Amino acid sequence: MLAGAKHWTLYGHDAAQHGHASRAGNVTFDPREHHLRWLEEALPALPPQQRPLQCVQGVGDIAYIPAGWYHGTLNVGETVSVAQQDGGDAGIQRLYRAVKTGGPGRDGQPRDTVADVAALTAVAARADVPINNEVQNHLATRLFEEGRLEEARSWFGAAIASNPRLGVAYKNMGVVLRAMGRADEVLGVAKAAVAARTGHKQLKAVVMDAAGAMTAKGDKEGAAAAKAFADTLGTQ
Repeated sequence: MLAGAKHWTLYGHDAAQHGHASRAGNVTFDPREHHLRWLEEALPALPPQQRPLQCVQGVGDIAYIPAGWYHGTLNVGETVSVAQQDGGDAGIQRLYRAVKTGGPGRDGQPRDTVADVAALTAVAARADVPINNEVQNHLATRLFEEGRLEEARSWFGAAIASNPRLGVAYKNMGVVLRAMGRADEVLGVAKAAVAARTGHKQLKAVVMDAAGAMTAKGDKEGAAAAKAFADTLGTQ
């Protein structure tokens, strides 16, 4: 820290298993919102055993955060500092980025989807990986592309459970349910996404597609309900 001060909030890598880092009472942590909101609304509601470690980094102090730890920072006034973040487990990060971008394998050869799925499954099941909800979402996407719909549905559900604000997972869940012939369940997923305030821009299109599928099946009442709900989504 070169000037000013920074307040740190810290949880160990296993905090997500107990919900400590994501929810306190009715307040859910949202990485898109300012950390100050969590400090003011969620922290006071936490019982002592679920409260994070806290410290203030002053001028000349060096803060080291172990790989995999959850953290939030809040500048105290004007600050000047230098930071470096290596992303924790470099192997996991490289695998995740490669699979996410659909790039070639390590040797430059075409990707082996079976190997990708096996590797991603091992990572997605680890609760100590901070990005595991994104890994779960991309694993489910790969499974969907392979036609393994039930497995894809399960992993999209795991991604939503890991991070209720991951809007793309709700959208993807709607797509896979539609592909499974379960269009009538898409509306419930969409309502859950709205309740979680995800605001995913493609959600309306997914609901409308489900409405069309229900119409084709003769479920006029369900289709009407889906269309009415889609209208409330505006331009999402």
